[in-house]
Amino acid sequence: MNYNHKQVVEAAFKGRQNLLIHCMTSAVTSDVLVNAILSVGGSAFLTEDNRSIEEAVTRCDGLLLNFGQMSLTREKSLRLANHYANNFHTPTVVDLVAISTNSINKALADDLQFPPTSLIKGNMSEMRAYANLSNQGNGVDAGQADEELASVSELARHLKAMSMVNGLTYLATGSVDLIVNQDQSLLLKNGVAELASFTGSGDIVGALAAYWMAKGVTAFDAAILAVSYFNLCGEKVYQEFTQPMGIAAFRHQTLNQLSLLKFDKNWYKAIRSELL
Repeated sequence: MNYNHKQVVEAAFKGRQNLLIHCMTSAVTSDVLVNAILSVGGSAFLTEDNRSIEEAVTRCDGLLLNFGQMSLTREKSLRLANHYANNFHTPTVVDLVAISTNSINKALADDLQFPPTSLIKGNMSEMRAYANLSNQGNGVDAGQADEELASVSELARHLKAMSMVNGLTYLATGSVDLIVNQDQSLLLKNGVAELASFTGSGDIVGALAAYWMAKGVTAFDAAILAVSYFNLCGEKVYQEFTQPMGIAAFRHQTLNQLSLLKFDKNWYKAIRSELL
């Protein structure tokens, strides 16, 4: 193990509970995100009413800005929430859904100035698009070529250069997950292929990261926690239930594990990581 996961986990699971995460996300995944946050001890609040956004961001402990299901109204709400997050120094996760295939989402991502401690995430194709690299994105899914090691390494170099300028932390998810800040790049190698087969899996990771950032965990460490915890939930289902199983059953059991894995005090020992 090349990274002190034990220290990160201990910091994340102690102290105050019931932290409030304001989630601005698509209707498709809002239910699963709220329940994911509840499963690890937090609480969630969802509003996109511009009349309420300042109050919501002021009162919340963390913020998730998800670019899914973009509309003109949602864009205005995301801009406003990001503005207040900068003003109030709110721990923020920005999930750049579909920017590899939607020019409106890409333009918004390029235009916004995110809070300096933010975590910016997306799948490998979305993050390549954000770094202005060629990509093979398909809707909200990443292209297989973008997940090859050479492509991931190229992306890591570009994201590190970006982080040296703005101080942001980046997470690119895929068959292998990449976390980059100005100091280091880390590959995470847990998970099973079935996790990519149900809607909202990537969104869950963003919500979990927002919760742990609200607890004072750095964006880099929160990304490690969120990715690894979710991926190990999937691995647990794969190990404990007869395979193959239907996607609906796999999804149900994975979501169930979100509330159970934390009771294994040594779950972090199964994290497989490698400094790039």
